[in-house]
Amino acid sequence: MTTERAEHLRSQVPDDPIPLPVGHLACEVCGVAVPVDVFAEVIEPKKTRRAPYARCHDCQALHGHAVELADGHPYLNSRLGIPVVIDRIEWTLWGLAVIGQTMRAVDVPVMLARLQSLGQNVGFRGSNHIARRECSPYAWAHVGMSDRAALRAAFGAALRDRLALKAGPVIIASPSTACLMCGVATISRPAIEVSRRGSVGATQLATWRAVLVDRTSLGGMPSPDRVEGHVCPDCTDAIDEVGGVGWRARSRAVVSYLRHSSPQKAQRLRSMIDSDFPPTLPAWWASRQPPSAEPWSHLRRLIDRL
Repeated sequence: MTTERAEHLRSQVPDDPIPLPVGHLACEVCGVAVPVDVFAEVIEPKKTRRAPYARCHDCQALHGHAVELADGHPYLNSRLGIPVVIDRIEWTLWGLAVIGQTMRAVDVPVMLARLQSLGQNVGFRGSNHIARRECSPYAWAHVGMSDRAALRAAFGAALRDRLALKAGPVIIASPSTACLMCGVATISRPAIEVSRRGSVGATQLATWRAVLVDRTSLGGMPSPDRVEGHVCPDCTDAIDEVGGVGWRARSRAVVSYLRHSSPQKAQRLRSMIDSDFPPTLPAWWASRQPPSAEPWSHLRRLIDRL
């Protein structure tokens, strides 16, 4: 085994801190000893019992790279502010450096989503177990095995996110038969959403809401038996807007659906709903029709007459 290979393998595992050499300070980021005379300014810690810190050349370069990457993402800068974006990119670069990885400019959004919170916690200065006047024997030696494993897992997830950005929508079927209200059997979700949730199953649980309701709330006949099933995201929004499953939620959901396909029909239905004799608009469950690809297909006759 070559010396270079041995050093690389050594850098992939943690090690105990060592005493600071005379005339050196620990890098506040990666922990290595840095000659003080190469710095014009020493970084004083907030806690007076801790030794001051410096920054090594490599970690200064990471900060400069973070500034460069932030300049290429005006959307993030306008939404979060340039200082926040620089910090988050730099934390992400710290995390990547621990596991020997880098980041392309186009990958900043996906890498930040997965790695910035983990990278924020790997700095030497923030590691509580580091005593005064100590440093790491090599860069990032203070980062434990569990943190390294979490970073590798997050990096792998970010790579999957990158592939998902180029993939088409993913079909998410109802966990039961179909949406109890509109009757749609499947919905589609961006592949990146499925990737970030971890699986199709996790996305299914997150997007289809489980409900247990009275039959009358779906437009059925009164009965002591209740109906158990799921509602799609659009119908979930309507339920949340009015505060419960019922005629008001159904009417709102149908009008919302029509606004996207035919604003004129949506307006006419809205007028009918506000009249003295509004339509009943039964839910799909009460219609006893098969599930459909389009929402509210069981109300097609009414919709076509609008």
